[in-house]
Amino acid sequence: MTITRQRRLLRPVGVAVAGLLIALLTAMPGPAAADDAEIEFWRSVKEATVPEELEAYLEAYPDGKFAPLARIRLKSLEAPDADDAGEEAAAPADADEGSPPDPDKAADDTPPEPKAQASSTGDKPEKKKIEITLGVNPSDATKGRLGVLILNSVPGISKALDLDVPGAAFVTAAMPGSPAEKAGIWAGHLIASVEGTPIPDGSTLVDVVGRYTPGAIIELEIIELAPTIEETKALLRRKADSEPAAAFALSNMLKDYPKISGDDPTARALSRKAAELGYLPAMFALGASYDDGVGGYTRDDEEAAEWYRKAADKGHARAAYRLGRMYGDGEGVAKDEGKAVHWYRKAADRGNLPAMFDLGVAYGNGKGVSKDSKKAMEWFRKGADLGSPDSMSNVGYMYEQGMGVSKDYGEAAEWYRKAVALGHPTAKNNLALLYAKGQGVPKDPDHAAELFLEAYLAGGTYAKQNLEEKSSAIESETRRALQRKLKEEGVYTGKIDGRFGSGTKRALIAYASKKRPTTPTASSQPPPADDFGLGDLGTLD
Repeated sequence: MTITRQRRLLRPVGVAVAGLLIALLTAMPGPAAADDAEIEFWRSVKEATVPEELEAYLEAYPDGKFAPLARIRLKSLEAPDADDAGEEAAAPADADEGSPPDPDKAADDTPPEPKAQASSTGDKPEKKKIEITLGVNPSDATKGRLGVLILNSVPGISKALDLDVPGAAFVTAAMPGSPAEKAGIWAGHLIASVEGTPIPDGSTLVDVVGRYTPGAIIELEIIELAPTIEETKALLRRKADSEPAAAFALSNMLKDYPKISGDDPTARALSRKAAELGYLPAMFALGASYDDGVGGYTRDDEEAAEWYRKAADKGHARAAYRLGRMYGDGEGVAKDEGKAVHWYRKAADRGNLPAMFDLGVAYGNGKGVSKDSKKAMEWFRKGADLGSPDSMSNVGYMYEQGMGVSKDYGEAAEWYRKAVALGHPTAKNNLALLYAKGQGVPKDPDHAAELFLEAYLAGGTYAKQNLEEKSSAIESETRRALQRKLKEEGVYTGKIDGRFGSGTKRALIAYASKKRPTTPTASSQPPPADDFGLGDLGTLD
């Protein structure tokens, strides 16, 4: 069995069964419904300020409906002060995700008027609580949308502005017409918590908001530095000369969002100044601007590699990862798979999840290192244990294929389920195939059909291949189940015969058009999450 690498893809030959396609804004089925006892337990600990209470919930309900939120909150309670971390700040990304709402928050058909209550007054930064009804994610109709562009983290900002929080997600723009804008959130606000869960950085915000569905009502605690955007800019401008964190934050507020290109020259000057002063987030962001040709910068791979190297040498994990990718692809530097692995390992040692994934791919393919399926599995497992759905899906694939471990369809199904719970479309496709064949799980054509359609709706490459090009490889019972579901949706009028002709394929396209929201125009879209490194607990590039 040959593994091929294509933008972090792990792909087998034959039926499109496994593989890794990064898709941070994908469909996801909700976890199993919580019983009354679990709901009461969660209500009693969800605002805990000590780890032991959340650990007690996770011990009682390790796979409970609120287990993902409990782990995020536990991680935030155990995390070090963000100002001391000196690490992750990404270029802006949109915090648009979705998953089950808290039982204390029930959405109805009429969104409430946004409410904000100030918790302090005076000249100092002011804390407010705002209720927001999430909109529909334009990339996935099953997920809620907040609609903000954020900085992952701004180390030093709390100290520079005399804030009493260790970290927060810094809002650089609220998208026009978004739920955030309607609720009164604007550039310069810092989001400190969601439903009582502390938000130490932008990645946590993406992850937490990503667990609510459209229409869910969530409460945000924000920090307002000044009464207006212009006053906030003035405050940061006064601090910019002496505080690189303030200069970097201001530079991102001045960018011409949502168009991204054509930034204010002052923004570029501020960001470069912070980078030249050795401020790690600015160094990484400058490298990313050259890498992606955004922010008023012309794409320049050599400059990107140089700034990534400077940041990586100072310990910036995502810069090390991106530098590794440049060596692997031969962009800005001479192609050298050995050096790619070197930088992946540097990044992985600092907790970078996609670096762990790419190390697994490198060992699985024998690229830059000797081929070693066991080591590939070790790296996938490390990433999976830290919450990477990409690695979870590949752990499942390794068990399914018996690569580096004994073949075990039951274990494969279990790992696919974990990735599915985090919205991974390839894992949905792979789990669908197991249900279709009854491998490691009871044979269930109807559930297989549901998973196939969810993966297809989420834009999963392998589900699209299986349904549109390789349907003959899918069991006939599952093909008939798919046709029945398409007929129930009113998009298929043909026979339920399991034959995927032009009528079934047209029905699939009609189903996707019916279920997916209209794609926003280019001028209103946020930057792609993959390009700016947000997601997967703050470490995805």
